[in-house]
Amino acid sequence: VRNPEWEYKYRIREDDIIITCKGAKLKLAIVPPNPPPAYISGNLTLIRAMKEKYPPYLLYEYLLSEQGQRALEMIQTGTTIRILGSSNLARLPLPRYEQQTAAKVGEGLKQAALRYEEALTAAATDYQTDKKNLLNKLQRK
Repeated sequence: VRNPEWEYKYRIREDDIIITCKGAKLKLAIVPPNPPPAYISGNLTLIRAMKEKYPPYLLYEYLLSEQGQRALEMIQTGTTIRILGSSNLARLPLPRYEQQTAAKVGEGLKQAALRYEEALTAAATDYQTDKKNLLNKLQRK
């Protein structure tokens, strides 16, 4: 039986932002809807935005921006091996927006990201199908 607190804290959920810090390079990802069961571990840091306060997709886009990257670098610790801990994230400066506008923009960003991923998947599937069909023509002769 799993500890419910551990489950809440470490299980990856939709709209979580995952950060990894390898050397000087920060990488970020946002969890799409219906993720498979997975847990955070190792050198990964999880940000679970409170949707009613700061929309996750708006936060994600900010963190990807030049301003967001600088803000993340400022709260990293260590000289040779840079570390970005959960306690440091509490000090992360965030731009302030009017709450209703931020919620609409955040939802729009999420929908745009989902459409983008859907289009990428469809394009990859079409390509694989076309490639297979074309290469099969070589086999028939």
